[in-house]
Amino acid sequence: MTLVVGFNLGTYALMVADTRASHADGTHADGDEKIQETDIGIISGAGLVDLLDPVKRRIAETRTLSHTTEILAIIREERERLEGVSRLYDPRVLQIFEHTTWMFSYLAGENPKTVDDMSMRLAIPHPKTGDLHLALVNRCRILAPSGTTEEQAVDWLNRIDGHVRSLAHGDDIWDNIWHHVRVGVTLLHDVAAVNSQVSKSFQFGIHSIPHDFFISEVMNVGDPLAWKIMPERLKNKTASEDGSD
Repeated sequence: MTLVVGFNLGTYALMVADTRASHADGTHADGDEKIQETDIGIISGAGLVDLLDPVKRRIAETRTLSHTTEILAIIREERERLEGVSRLYDPRVLQIFEHTTWMFSYLAGENPKTVDDMSMRLAIPHPKTGDLHLALVNRCRILAPSGTTEEQAVDWLNRIDGHVRSLAHGDDIWDNIWHHVRVGVTLLHDVAAVNSQVSKSFQFGIHSIPHDFFISEVMNVGDPLAWKIMPERLKNKTASEDGSD
């Protein structure tokens, strides 16, 4: 089902996602890469694999995405295609289908002339209407697995929201990234211990202004967050280099 934790730090957006793919027949497999790059940011989803995978494939095949409306159109088309499949009438599968949604990052601004006129967005579209719910700067959002109660979701969000650390001018961006990766992974670990839909293997993805992207390999809780997995162009990046105030 996947648990996705997302942070909007202004200068960059970060997602941490577990890698369990749960199927309608009750089986599951770990190691599924849940975070992918788009032309405008990064994206991950949680819910029914039969819907997530076609959207994932179409986004990978569409290399000219320039606006969130195009991502939403792909999601809507694949959702409509799957609605006619008879096994969705199974109440359990239908519940997961209706709960399925995504989280994605992009840059936006009013009449922007340069990237300096744009700001980071981290959005979750409503599963039915497609209306975007945004994470404010220095706040986080989560995609919880199907069956999560509202009380559980609020508790998880509050647990990580209190650990969000703003990125000040001159701060090392990677110290800040590592902090939030650890916060996200800690929540994944805790939830995986009590929820069979969430695994202890994970990925994290970064979208840094203007258009630097990095998506990690699949890792396991307890693995060292090694510098060697980082692209050289990003290793020494600091908040001051990003033009933060």
